[in-house]
Amino acid sequence: MQRLLLILLLLAIPSFPNRRVQDPNLVCPALTVTCPETVESGKTIKFKANVKGGKSKEISYNWTVDKGKIIFGQGTATIEVDLEGQDCKGVTATVELVGIDPSCPRVGSCTICVR
Repeated sequence: MQRLLLILLLLAIPSFPNRRVQDPNLVCPALTVTCPETVESGKTIKFKANVKGGKSKEISYNWTVDKGKIIFGQGTATIEVDLEGQDCKGVTATVELVGIDPSCPRVGSCTICVR
């Protein structure tokens, strides 16, 4: 019986080769994304990623938007979006932090109503 348990245990170990143990001293940055509550149609929209804590000097930003086009700031903490004449009820910008520990939360977003 002990031999069977040992064999089962040894077979189970290789099935978790990518499992990482998070460093107990790791300090993850806190991410919030801000945007205005509303904006008039035809105006550009600014979104900002606010990062506190962690090693923010090593962080870069990868932005995506669900409508319009990023016209300024890709790779930085602040972007400006042009809706290019699109009529929509809301625009969401999502940012992924690049350069932080992969076990830390790294994605945030903000949605704005366009009037």
